[in-house]
Amino acid sequence: LDMIAPAFPHLFLPIICISSIFKAMCGVSAGACNSAIMQHLASKKANIAEVSAKSYAQHTLVSIIALPVGVLFARMANASYISLWASFGVLTA
Repeated sequence: LDMIAPAFPHLFLPIICISSIFKAMCGVSAGACNSAIMQHLASKKANIAEVSAKSYAQHTLVSIIALPVGVLFARMANASYISLWASFGVLTA
């Protein structure tokens, strides 16, 4: 939805709002599933807090690495509307 919003300038705000609502719903569902996944990954001997701490540490490391890579990619992908859709197609294929 974020990618098609510029094509409809008169509906830009409603499209972006709906997109944000969908993103928030995905975030809530991911957070709700996180504890069940952590319980599954923790063995009977392992502490769920240990598994959770390792998961959050990995998440932090990936976020630190992904931020500059994402900024560079966004600059390259936004060079033109065609490159934007081409990169979307390549990454989702």
